[in-house]
Amino acid sequence: MPPAVLRSEGDVEAKLLQPLFREVLGYPDEDLSWNAPVKITLGRETRTKQADLIVNRHGAPMIAVEAKKPTEPVLSYLGQVDSYAFALSTPYSVITNGSHFVLRGYYSFNSRINVVDEAVDDLRRNNWRKLKNLISFESILATVEPANVIQAPDDELIKDYRRFFRKIHNAIRDRDKLDPAAAFDELSKLLFLKAAEEEWRRDRAQSKSVLTPQMIKEWETIGKARDLVNEWFEGATSELFAGVFGDHPQIVLAPDTLRDVLRMMQPFHVKDGDVDVKGRAFEEFLPSQLRGKGLGQFFTPRPVVDFMVNLAGISIQDIVVDFACGSGGFLIKAFEQMKRGIDELPAGTIQRLGVTREALIDEVKALQIFGIDAEPRAARTAKMNMLMWGDGQKVVRGNALDTTDFNGEPYQPPEYDPRNQSSGCTLILANPPFGSKERNQKILKSYALGSKYQERTSERTEVLFLEKGLKLLRPEGRMLIVLPQGLMSGASNARVRDFLHSEAEIRAIISLPTHAFVQSGVPTVNTCILYLQKFTTEKKELYEEKTRALNTEQIRTLLREDPEFDYNIFMGTAEFIGYEPSGRMIVADREQTDLDLLCDDFMNQSDLSDANIDLFEFASKHHGEKSYRRREQTIRGTRKGLKTSFAIPLSATLDRLDPPFYLLRRQGGDLIDSLPRLGRRARRAGETFRPRTDDELDAEYSVLSVSSDGRVSLNELRKGEDLTRSYKRVHHNDIVYNPMRINIGSIGVVPKELDNGLASPDYVVFRTEGVNPEFLVDLLRCPFYRMYIDVVTTGSIRDRLYFGDLQDLRVPDIDQTSQAQVAEYGNRIDDETARLLRQIAAERDEANSRLHGLVRTAAEKTEATEETFRILADRWRRETSPYSSMSKKLNHPAYRRIIEMGEKAIPYILRELQDKPGHWFAALSEITGTSPVPNAAKRSVNATAKAWLDWGRQHGYLEAPENRADAP
Repeated sequence: MPPAVLRSEGDVEAKLLQPLFREVLGYPDEDLSWNAPVKITLGRETRTKQADLIVNRHGAPMIAVEAKKPTEPVLSYLGQVDSYAFALSTPYSVITNGSHFVLRGYYSFNSRINVVDEAVDDLRRNNWRKLKNLISFESILATVEPANVIQAPDDELIKDYRRFFRKIHNAIRDRDKLDPAAAFDELSKLLFLKAAEEEWRRDRAQSKSVLTPQMIKEWETIGKARDLVNEWFEGATSELFAGVFGDHPQIVLAPDTLRDVLRMMQPFHVKDGDVDVKGRAFEEFLPSQLRGKGLGQFFTPRPVVDFMVNLAGISIQDIVVDFACGSGGFLIKAFEQMKRGIDELPAGTIQRLGVTREALIDEVKALQIFGIDAEPRAARTAKMNMLMWGDGQKVVRGNALDTTDFNGEPYQPPEYDPRNQSSGCTLILANPPFGSKERNQKILKSYALGSKYQERTSERTEVLFLEKGLKLLRPEGRMLIVLPQGLMSGASNARVRDFLHSEAEIRAIISLPTHAFVQSGVPTVNTCILYLQKFTTEKKELYEEKTRALNTEQIRTLLREDPEFDYNIFMGTAEFIGYEPSGRMIVADREQTDLDLLCDDFMNQSDLSDANIDLFEFASKHHGEKSYRRREQTIRGTRKGLKTSFAIPLSATLDRLDPPFYLLRRQGGDLIDSLPRLGRRARRAGETFRPRTDDELDAEYSVLSVSSDGRVSLNELRKGEDLTRSYKRVHHNDIVYNPMRINIGSIGVVPKELDNGLASPDYVVFRTEGVNPEFLVDLLRCPFYRMYIDVVTTGSIRDRLYFGDLQDLRVPDIDQTSQAQVAEYGNRIDDETARLLRQIAAERDEANSRLHGLVRTAAEKTEATEETFRILADRWRRETSPYSSMSKKLNHPAYRRIIEMGEKAIPYILRELQDKPGHWFAALSEITGTSPVPNAAKRSVNATAKAWLDWGRQHGYLEAPENRADAP
């Protein structure tokens, strides 16, 4: 079957699929149902759709087939062909655009595996051998068999290994007093050491010994332990893990610590046995032990990693790159899913592919997983993380924006070159660092978004990483990357979005909650996941042809008006992602997070109905006032039911691509557009001031701040000589706002008492005309407008509301009387709130006063009891000293009052006995109702005293002699 020129979907059907299934795969015409109706059930609704082809075998549906035109990426339509396959229960589906061919198998537990995922030319070159062996009329029944059963990982064994890693890490940390990150560095060295030893044991030609505790002990006796250990370590790592630890790797542990830790690690093997279990345990150990500045920035939270890999729909044929791999989370998850897919393939399918399961997994390790990171600790961590899964050789250290690593070796795979079949990759998963800049002109000049066409002194790395990804990807390759959402919205980033539109289709944009990367040190950045799919070769040629003579604005218009370039973009927003800002997991067993729900929505987006959201209710949940009561406050990320998702055609987009913007437009666009812009009703104010003269430098100034509760207040008094920047002088009824925090309510009116104060130069100051300032502030602080402002704020990393954006806000034109009434109502609420808070504070003070009183009274009672006893005892001794009658002594009023003190008097009486035995035995007997004195001791005062003192110690009234402060 020779290749034919394909220009349309009809060409793909007529010139490729018909001869393939008839002539090559041997299906008779009666088994080929073209344009076949398929009933698909969605909840209670049933829809009839049309599959391009259903391939039967003697009437039983076997393959659902979908054809696409050459400019359409195949992987964008997997959900469509899946729905046909599920509705008809076919074991296979096929989707092709004439250049890319996917054969998809369906197995137990809703598993979907791309059994064949190749270029049509490669399949044709091999005479369609794979397809003949798998789905021809003669062979298909032999390959339709149950999937291989995969055993669930042993959770207890994972836990044991995780505890083992923690035990070793803690031993290193505690013995040598290292911080957690430094202790981890030493642990990773020892794990690499173990891996090196295992390699030597495998290679029978090697006769090298391993480093043992006994060897170190012998070296200690000659005083050369540290030097010889590091000489040995450098030799081992340079041979097997060159460059991982730098030019002169050193183990910094004390020899005795190293001896003990190696002894603890003797039964452990890095690469032998239970590889999956050890890999999972090590991956779980990393974030649980090493959060924070030392290593925290290298971790993408596992729920985000899982979501991105699941969204990508990873194939066992994918070639995966993470060019900012950190600890290797994306690589691990990708490898785990690819290995699982291979393990699930039925034995018959594996056999007919002409390979073994082990060979396929080895090929994934050697040729399909690649990681790069510039930070040495991150590269080591990723390499060890992968090593625990039986790999790790394809993680290198370098600036991924270059073409060679720090050792000068070209990166593998190299950037895509159509003349080099081994170049490029099919999938990029990455969470690159934000905010840093590339200044190397050699690198900048190789990027269209750098200095290739316009000289730049620097460019943000996240911008260049987008272009780097598209350089690496093969046609139809996918990239899922975490970015600051400002790249999708800011006007200054329009050229970045134009570039993306010239190279790829945007399959999805998912807004993440602000706490998503708190553990990674970026707590206030709005982030999103961008899912790109590079153009097919045919679509790139079409783009070049149609835009060749157009300027930027004309290209933007063309893309939104020409049906050839239109496609749906999936957009979603998430809030409940399964963990708090602290990293504590808060998802119940089998509970779906917003990320899980969004993944389901994406897979079924062809049947996704439009969101129907009450924006005012939604805004109240998202942006409502924070509770004053601690028990009612919610932690970020714990609110459920706030997930949104929808699909929007490129033709309906403006020059921004952030999901919250389109959620607001779709649900409330008509409402907002019906309102007039604030415009000239807001005018800039706040003249610039900086002390210059001696009098101004000596003067004291009120510096103001605006808090999230909408109050402008005195922040501090500062001398003019301390004001090193130009401030803004504000006046009564000016409105002041923090442009980076106005979305959480940091906007307020300057009160009369702070007239002539100074505001930060970073604040925006304006006055209103025809609008009551208090009314406008109340309006802009209500939940709906806080959401509205949150959507329209833009920026590269930190979003902000510029004054021009403020003037563009749509604000109702309300009559002055209504404005004044609303403002007065707001003032009354503020006054009442302030009164109630003062009342609450006063009542709290009263409660605290009562608590303090109880403490004071208890202390005074204790002091009074002891003092009373002393007074009564002194009086008793003084007034009864002349008496010889024991009856008179024991019935003296002072003695009787001591007895009335009851149990409280016992410690004081016993202490009296310690100092000098006296006539206290009757009092003790009467108070306690007992007598611990043996009959033989009753005639001796000292023996009786000793018996009572022993009793007192046994019952806790006296300390043991050895515990007394005055004990010898």
